[in-house]
Amino acid sequence: MNVFQPSLTESVALPTLSEQERQSLVVDYNATEAPYPSDKTIIDLFHEQAERVPDSEAIRFETSSLSYKHLNALSNRMAAHLRSLGVGPGQIVVVFMEHSIEVVVAILGIMKSGAAYVPVDAATPKGRLTTILTDIASGAGGALPVVIAHERLRSAVSREHANVVVLDAGFEAISSQPETDVPSAAVPDGLAYIIYTSGSTGTPKGVMIEHRSLVNYIWWSARVYASGESLSWPLFSSLAFDLTVTTLFTPLITGGRIVVYRGDPGLESMVVLKVIDDNAVDIMKLTPSHLAIIRDRDLRHTRLRKFIVGGEEFKTEIARDITKAIAHPIEIYNEYGPTEATVGCMIHRFDIHRDQSPSVPIGIPAANSGIYVLDERYRPVPPGIIGEMFIAGDGLARGYFNRPDLTDERFLTIADPRDPASKLRVYKTGDLARWNSEGRMDFLGRADHQVKVGGTRVELGEIEARLLKHPDIHECAVAAVTVLAKPHRTEVRYCERCGLESNMPGTTFDEAGICNLCRAFDTYVDKAQTYFKTPEDLEALIAEMQANRKGPYDCIVLLSGGKDSSFMLCKLAAMGVKPLVFTLDNGFISEEAKTNIRRLVNTLGVDLHWGSTPHMNEIFVDSLKRFANVCNGCFKTIYTLATNLARERGIQYIVTGLSRGQFFETRLTEEVFKRDDYDPARLDALVIEARKEYHRREDAVSRYLDVDVFRSDSLFEEVKFIDFYRYWSVPLEDMLQFLKTQVGWNRPSDTGRSTNCLINDVGIYIHKKQRGYHNYALPYSWDVRLGQKTRDEAIDELNDELDVHRIQDVMAQIGYIEPAAAENGIARLAAYYVSSKNVDVAELRAHLAEELPEAMIPTHFIRLERMPLTTNGKIDRAALPEPTTDNIQSAHNFIAPSTETEKTLAALWCDLLKVDSIGRNDNFFELGGHSLLVMRAVSRLRDIFGVDVQLRNLFERPTVAGLAEVIDGMLWMAEANTASQSQGPREEIEL
Repeated sequence: MNVFQPSLTESVALPTLSEQERQSLVVDYNATEAPYPSDKTIIDLFHEQAERVPDSEAIRFETSSLSYKHLNALSNRMAAHLRSLGVGPGQIVVVFMEHSIEVVVAILGIMKSGAAYVPVDAATPKGRLTTILTDIASGAGGALPVVIAHERLRSAVSREHANVVVLDAGFEAISSQPETDVPSAAVPDGLAYIIYTSGSTGTPKGVMIEHRSLVNYIWWSARVYASGESLSWPLFSSLAFDLTVTTLFTPLITGGRIVVYRGDPGLESMVVLKVIDDNAVDIMKLTPSHLAIIRDRDLRHTRLRKFIVGGEEFKTEIARDITKAIAHPIEIYNEYGPTEATVGCMIHRFDIHRDQSPSVPIGIPAANSGIYVLDERYRPVPPGIIGEMFIAGDGLARGYFNRPDLTDERFLTIADPRDPASKLRVYKTGDLARWNSEGRMDFLGRADHQVKVGGTRVELGEIEARLLKHPDIHECAVAAVTVLAKPHRTEVRYCERCGLESNMPGTTFDEAGICNLCRAFDTYVDKAQTYFKTPEDLEALIAEMQANRKGPYDCIVLLSGGKDSSFMLCKLAAMGVKPLVFTLDNGFISEEAKTNIRRLVNTLGVDLHWGSTPHMNEIFVDSLKRFANVCNGCFKTIYTLATNLARERGIQYIVTGLSRGQFFETRLTEEVFKRDDYDPARLDALVIEARKEYHRREDAVSRYLDVDVFRSDSLFEEVKFIDFYRYWSVPLEDMLQFLKTQVGWNRPSDTGRSTNCLINDVGIYIHKKQRGYHNYALPYSWDVRLGQKTRDEAIDELNDELDVHRIQDVMAQIGYIEPAAAENGIARLAAYYVSSKNVDVAELRAHLAEELPEAMIPTHFIRLERMPLTTNGKIDRAALPEPTTDNIQSAHNFIAPSTETEKTLAALWCDLLKVDSIGRNDNFFELGGHSLLVMRAVSRLRDIFGVDVQLRNLFERPTVAGLAEVIDGMLWMAEANTASQSQGPREEIEL
């Protein structure tokens, strides 16, 4: 990918797809034709298996089980019963049941009758269930659908919206029906099932899957995952989640066993732990969130040999941890696919040695699937360019039930990318992807108004539509956000020695006003000084550069136009270095800074190369989200572009102008120097390893720029980075005097004092606002400690005034939106609304819960006087205020924790949930707690209090006060038992 600007006048030309790339990435990649029984239905395949192994166990739940023969017979009875009610081909039956043997009987019976089943989770709110039933009736010309339910769930189904069939464990409802086989009414092009997913218009949308598509997927799944074995599979995930389709049907066509698990009330998300502890299955399909929950379990003796992972982005770290935790060889598959493509259409088997990227690849197309990365004109994109994923093949859904408009919008007929003279039906996924140089596809997330919360795909528009049904709400918007702790409003002090601000986290001062970093530095300053070298060492390194030079340049010098890099360039030129100067034009370099750059290179007679990328705004936004500054993204862009340029030009060295203070901010820590085996050479190796991880981390730079070169360790030997200020020390005053007199360099007047870049003030502003301190405070304090600045100079630069109006203009220009989650934060939904009066949070949650599942109910509610609008009158999401403790609407009056147990609990929750303060009536889950945090919380509680706190305790008593009462009771019992044991047996007293 050509991301460099060759000169000041030439424009960037994006590459086109070569014929070789078209053949490899479009034609060969999608050569997935494979035979499967397309003339049969899933019922035909199950029936064949039942005839082969009639006495083998097909399904088990606790102490009950059914053989293939009995499961087939019961499903025959279910089909006969449905036919007696008038159910047949082309009709739809809703399955509203808990995990059980009878739910599998119901599904098979529905399909045998020729109808399609609609799975609805047993925890679905009544309002949402009614919406689905109404939609089905509308699509069926007003005829009420049949609902099969357990007796316990019958009351949730209104008789006005459905005809209910109760099917409980005794199977009394179908006991009078014949169990003999009759020809199945299902046909290959008939509907097998409809799964309702979240809808952007506010209404759930039903995805229609035909038998032929289901057979194609399950036949492939059986070959890849079962490989001829009869495996035990756990049925534990939601029936309404198409991930469960794999677990339902793959074992039934391979002679395997379904082992049913049911979650405890209120603890359904933790049922995965039952599967692990039961140790009765061989293979498991689950989400990355499930894997993250179980990786802390003792897996050394697990029976599990295979994991199929899907539903959300799969982090390599989790896959690596699971692989290492299990003693025997295991297989981990990453399966990608939207519901609209029948469960899964791509697969990658995790390789612990090869897969080094932050995320596990999504791999290659499944059998009879086509995967294309296309631009807005539906043309294949070349490697390195981001496009949208389109899916083709036998797995495509028929469309959306009762939604022809949406079907036409998402299921398109386009020119076949393999042969433009032909036509191809494709599904427009809304997912972004990019080809890397290895011919592997990188998944880059959603392009639309969809977010993932706890592994669940959520359409924000559906939540907004439900909110607007509240009589007091006039406008609203829902966003995935990170809640930021309210900074402490205390008077800022400065260290008497280095000028470090007191609001820097972890900072303390002694009686003399000296900060803890200065006091610590005094203990290892001698070792730290050994890291730095001399100008003579630099001269030897320059001689090495010149001896290894293969072209006109000794090295690339990174020039920002600021004082540090400008001084560096002057000194290198004076030492005889012939550099190629690299400057990033990020779109916000001030004109005065550009004048400095041009004057400097002209004076020195060196060549200047301006690098650029059209994606700089996206990189800035990503950096603000991750780090609350723009520098991290800008630096990584510079290093990435410069490294690619170095390899392109055959240059082996890149010289940076990082200050000594920045070394200590980013690389050198106190622990390194306090080691007994401290060795500067060893530190160099650690810096290289850190650089590898830095460049391999997934972020906007890796999404938009060519970063494939960094995946090879050899690069870090081929191109070496040299830090000029490791060899050269100069006080700030001397540096500025030299630049002014020697090259006419002037500090730009149109930017802040800390920078030559107009956007950097945005980073300073956001960092101070979100994190409570200046992002240059730490490196500047190190500059003072190391003699590069005086204390007053550092404080003077930190207190530079910010033009807030201009900063807001720049943020709007780049499209800055608060992040869905910080790197170590928690993704939460926040609802913004305008109302005629203040609406109680409990009332809003209850209103939403009538139709929405728990995962779609916002954690935070923020009332606004008016919604911010764009110039065309739409809600300006970028201008929605960040959620803070000041504007989040409280669910109740704040009452501070009172007992020691409550205070300890509140402190722990503040740490886990990343909030500033928690009251005794605050609810763990309403504040953003989820399954992973529950596990961490319980583990920490056991360590802190020394009592056996259970998951159930937190779910049943989720407030600080409630859980503290439980813990105090446990502590009292423990003390009573200890006292009883110490006193020995009591005498029996007769009354």
